[in-house]
Amino acid sequence: MEFTLGTVNACGLRRKRHLLKALLLNHNISILSISETKLKFDLKISNYKIFQRNSTLGTIRGTALCIHNSLYSTEFKLPDQFSNLECVAAKVQTNNLNVAIFSYYHPPGDILPADFLEYIATIPNSILLGDLNARHTQFGDTITNRNGRILSECLIQNNLWRCYNTYPTFFGHTGMSITDHIIITPDLIHFFEEPCFIGQTITSDHLPLLIHSNISYPPPPAPSIISFKDHKHANWEEFQNNVALNLPPLQPLHNQLQIDQSISSFSTFISQTYNACVPEKLIDINRPPLPPFIVSLIKSKRRLYRTYLRTRNDALKTEYNRLSAMIRREINRFKEEKWSDLTSSLDFRNGKEYWRKFRMLTGSRSRQITHLKSPEGQLTSDPQEKADIFKQHLQNIFKIPQSPRFNEELFLTSERQFYNIKNLAVRTELNATNPFNAPIQSDLVSDVIKAGKNTAPGTDGLSRSVFRHLPPNAIDFIKNVFNRCLELCYFPSAWKEATTIMIPKPNKDSTSPNSYRPISLLSVAGKIFEKILNDRLREYAESRNIIPTFQHGFRAHHSTYDPLFKLHTDISNALNSGECVLGIFLDVQRAFDQVWHAGLVRKLLTIHLPIHFVKLIISYLSDRSIRIKVNNSFSEYFTPRAGIPQGSTIAPLLYLLYTYDFPQPDNLLSQVSLFADDTAIWTTAKTAAICSRNMQRLLDVFSTWASNWRVTPNPSKTQTILFHHFNYTSSPKFQSDDVRLTLWGENLRLQDEITYLGVTFSKFNSWKSDLEKTLKKSVIEQTYYTLSEAEYGDVIPVPCSIHTRHSFVLLFLIDVCFTRLSRTVTSNE
Repeated sequence: MEFTLGTVNACGLRRKRHLLKALLLNHNISILSISETKLKFDLKISNYKIFQRNSTLGTIRGTALCIHNSLYSTEFKLPDQFSNLECVAAKVQTNNLNVAIFSYYHPPGDILPADFLEYIATIPNSILLGDLNARHTQFGDTITNRNGRILSECLIQNNLWRCYNTYPTFFGHTGMSITDHIIITPDLIHFFEEPCFIGQTITSDHLPLLIHSNISYPPPPAPSIISFKDHKHANWEEFQNNVALNLPPLQPLHNQLQIDQSISSFSTFISQTYNACVPEKLIDINRPPLPPFIVSLIKSKRRLYRTYLRTRNDALKTEYNRLSAMIRREINRFKEEKWSDLTSSLDFRNGKEYWRKFRMLTGSRSRQITHLKSPEGQLTSDPQEKADIFKQHLQNIFKIPQSPRFNEELFLTSERQFYNIKNLAVRTELNATNPFNAPIQSDLVSDVIKAGKNTAPGTDGLSRSVFRHLPPNAIDFIKNVFNRCLELCYFPSAWKEATTIMIPKPNKDSTSPNSYRPISLLSVAGKIFEKILNDRLREYAESRNIIPTFQHGFRAHHSTYDPLFKLHTDISNALNSGECVLGIFLDVQRAFDQVWHAGLVRKLLTIHLPIHFVKLIISYLSDRSIRIKVNNSFSEYFTPRAGIPQGSTIAPLLYLLYTYDFPQPDNLLSQVSLFADDTAIWTTAKTAAICSRNMQRLLDVFSTWASNWRVTPNPSKTQTILFHHFNYTSSPKFQSDDVRLTLWGENLRLQDEITYLGVTFSKFNSWKSDLEKTLKKSVIEQTYYTLSEAEYGDVIPVPCSIHTRHSFVLLFLIDVCFTRLSRTVTSNE
């Protein structure tokens, strides 16, 4: 959204206010600087806030600044050395920055103050509007005067930018001239890409100078009252009875169309019954409710005050003051109790809930994003425009990766295989002895519904709470649909419709679409079916050891501790043996978003998955529909050509199967560790040169694998480090110059520190840096002990009582330190 700002020399406003209002209205001007107001009274214009400075010389000169009420503005006071200037300033609040606006009139006979322009250049996001009486041929004028030369020099020396204009703004008896200017600081240049233009005149000898800007208006304020379904007061018994009595029977399902129609009618019926039996609740999101007894005291105080106003009884005033003091004490006590309850409920062992409360308490939530940059470089805050930008961005991501390095022969073969199976007419009979097409029982559906977590509903608006209260006949309905989907090898279209929410990544440019992670909100019924398929596929993969042991992501009884401890142990053993370790921590571009569907199907066939189950997976991956939601605005649907939806139940397992054949080292001195797409490769040797040769051989094997399966590594973000003992820094065996590695034609640069799975490793395998970072994340008061320097080499501060995220290094150090402290206490006793 754009708005217009500009400047005009009014030559007196006493009789021209109607012309000024017409100028503002006709050009939809949001900010206007007015020179030579020549007023003694305050200027008032409806829908505008006026910042005014009347001249001390009476009805001569004077300036004003009109800012529309849709922009939040406050007065900006100038330093004392500029108090004599005909200038008034204000700060304007927009979505993503504060802009300082200066309205300035410089009399023609005075010398333009260069120090004032220098001062403006020091203020970020500044705009100077006004009649400066500065003429220069560089500006398109016919002559150059003294003020013009000063202005030209100041623009160059102070890195200021004059908005382009060659139209004359003043018509005198001796000719035309350009005396009005719009000057901005460099950080606002991309907001003022269009040239200036002339507006509707309000006086005989001066013309308004206007320009369009794309600094958007702030979005409308969020509602203070929101409504949501009140499940605590829902009549679930009535809901179950209505569903049990009125649910239409399941019609015969002979084809895919009939399955889709049955699911649509079932969702519509359940949604209507749910809305009729579950009331809505309105809450004020800006203020937590006070306890009833405090509310009662406040009402009593107000009644007492009204009585006092009628009677003026001093005893009532005393009682009123006593109640006021009591209410203040009770409110403070209530706030303290709420704070105590909230902090005492913090449990670092429940990581997700703990950090949610931590961000709420510390105010460190992700900053609300109000602007987004389009591919053309334009900023927008409109939710619909942002949804369309995200849609275009994801369309460019969810497509099959292309690169000259990829194996085109394998690509064509796999694509033909994919479409042949997709178009193959495959049906299967349910068989209790076959784990893949065993009939789904109602008890299994109920167990999956109860075991699942409460997540956001999909496009049908039905949450898991609704499914938990379904009667047995509705469960049987769902079970029969599931079994028919298994027989027809079909994943229904309604369960493939996703509403995608874009989650901002921390510490990234909030205006770039690349700084967001898409999360898909899918139908709960589809997730239940996915969970059943996922369990069958996982049992098959785990029983046959298809997923490699070095893959620790998305697996039961595995966590980030496993690869971290393995890496730390190998480094420690090598350093203690006088060897070095060369580590590569690969970064894969769009690992989940660009999974090649035909390549995944080829992998599923390689592990001898039954053809009917492969066809069901193809149905799950194909013809998905995605729309982007921003606030209450939605983009149009589009179909991704690659990738697996983040937020899906079966997607993590499909990714593990897609990377199950990740190349393994051919010797015991080299190791590979994966946590989903976080890949670490390290090799141990007696010299850095040997490590480099071994690692390059591993990178070449990885590059071949990546070329076959269209996996795109990012060499610029890949981390490389050489671990060695700090005593051998000058040893010729461990010199960084001996390490020469290339990945996809780009050289890899060694680093002194790397971060792997949230833990910082240094080249000497010390924990100082990670400990410092971890301690900054602590929540409650910390008590420090100091270990003896003689025994441990360094003085290490150790938190005795600390709530922090699951950090491998911190837990390791706490264990070591408390062991030392317990021995000290025992010896003292």
